[in-house]
Amino acid sequence: MTSPESNLLTRMNTIKQIDLKKHLTPSQEDALEEIRQYRKNGEPFINLHGPRNSGKTFLCWALREYGWKYQQADFQRVTEPDVTAVVYDHGKPDRSTTRQLRNNVDLSGLSNVVYVTKSPAKEIYPRVHLSTDEQHYQTIAASWDTLSIDTATLPAVDATVNTNTNTNQNQ
Repeated sequence: MTSPESNLLTRMNTIKQIDLKKHLTPSQEDALEEIRQYRKNGEPFINLHGPRNSGKTFLCWALREYGWKYQQADFQRVTEPDVTAVVYDHGKPDRSTTRQLRNNVDLSGLSNVVYVTKSPAKEIYPRVHLSTDEQHYQTIAASWDTLSIDTATLPAVDATVNTNTNTNQNQ
């Protein structure tokens, strides 16, 4: 369990209380607009993917301001009649999981789902890639500084690649 005094919890609670749209990076803004356009065009499934620490969850929180319900990727059935769009964060990209997602969405009667993964999900189209570069992280650092959040733990471009030392392959 996370201590109430932990840097991560303090940072997350601070971030959740701000106007998220004012603190999106240019690449997050582009991804947000792409997702909104796909929704407008009636796409039922959208896969948002990007490397670790790229700001996918932060973008998901911003989607709540556009009427999306946020959930972790445990596929809780949505029973509220006014909820038609859901973000499932921290998903697995494998085929069996995405098929389970489709089944859950059909049972819940949802019209739009954003499924968030680190790598492109199988059988979920269209895909929106959240790309990162040094400017992306500089924008995040400036936002954190404005919010008086310690930037010592800020991720950088090199921190987004997680290599499995047993296989020397990116995860």
